[in-house]
Amino acid sequence: MKKRNLNRWITWAAPVVVVAVVGASSLLAQAMRPAPKKAVAPRKVVAKAKPAAKPAAKPAVKPAVKKPVIPEKDRKLELAKVGDAVITVGDLAERINRMSRYVRGRYESLEKKRALLDSMIEFEVLAKEAARRGFAKHPDVVRMLRQVMIQRLRQRVVEEKVKRSAISDEDVKAYYDKHKAQYNKPETVRASHILLGEKAEAAKVLAEVKAKGNDPRAFRALVKKHSTDEATKRRAGDLRYFTQADKRVPKEVIEAAFKLVKRGDVGGPVKSKLGWHVIKLTHRRKAINRKVDDPKVKQQIVTRILRDKRRKALEGFKKGLRAKAKVSVHEDKLAAVKIDTTIQRRGSKGRSGLRRGRRSGRMGMRRGFPGRRMRRGRRGPGRRSAPVRLRKPMK
Repeated sequence: MKKRNLNRWITWAAPVVVVAVVGASSLLAQAMRPAPKKAVAPRKVVAKAKPAAKPAAKPAVKPAVKKPVIPEKDRKLELAKVGDAVITVGDLAERINRMSRYVRGRYESLEKKRALLDSMIEFEVLAKEAARRGFAKHPDVVRMLRQVMIQRLRQRVVEEKVKRSAISDEDVKAYYDKHKAQYNKPETVRASHILLGEKAEAAKVLAEVKAKGNDPRAFRALVKKHSTDEATKRRAGDLRYFTQADKRVPKEVIEAAFKLVKRGDVGGPVKSKLGWHVIKLTHRRKAINRKVDDPKVKQQIVTRILRDKRRKALEGFKKGLRAKAKVSVHEDKLAAVKIDTTIQRRGSKGRSGLRRGRRSGRMGMRRGFPGRRMRRGRRGPGRRSAPVRLRKPMK
């Protein structure tokens, strides 16, 4: 039986093997044939043309962004009406355009515009109801209204009298010359020191400071232990900022401090009339030299002059109004104004009671109420966090 199956397999596979061998031999013969050489046409010599001169590149000008303009006829279109109050297209557009440009982009969709229109309608409805109930005459409302009116009056008076365009270059130059110290400052350093009586002791302390490295706590401890300067001992030997022309710091200390390069460098011992100093540089400020021609400086000065002139104009306006008004003051009756300075006891109704309640609430959360999980503490790597346990509330 097995022999018969083997014969059948050989009979079926023999033609397939023959076809595969013939195909492989033909492919091998084709691969071994030499490839025919292609005829190469003679190359034509073409004279190279000179490259044309490129036109000078014009600076790219950004297209100006045009603001959307609503025609006047569209601005008056009615969007909603609440009683006799009308909300128009112009009202909604003005409300949106008063927002920042990042927020304005959210209102490009009709849904956002509709939501804002709904809020404006609600505002009108609530305002009418408040007026119907007499809140327009409430003292708080009247006071706020008067404050807004005064603010608008100040802006109108100041803006009409003093404008930015009225400030000339001569005004800027005069202000700069008067306040040169604000725009030209010398280099300053900040240093700390340890004052000692003997040079040998100072050298020993200097070695200790260098051994501790740039460690402020270690330097503070050494100041507290060795320094004889009681004035700076309380602030870890800090001499604060000083210039090269400063008189409150000994000249020898100033020269040694300015020779130090980077923060944390230590110098000394330095001899002065006070004793021997071990100095440590803590900070350095570079010199500032700002000219009046600098656009930033000029803009800053114009803003300050404008602010000062507007303040003076407002003060003069108020004095003029007060001189015209009939004002009478009775200072002898100021004593009749009584001030309540009593403090509520702990546990009574009011703010102190709220604080106590908050404190007890925090304590309760820390102890753990039923239904609340305690916070897991920070644990090091490789440790498993403790299981969460629920405790009973404190009685």
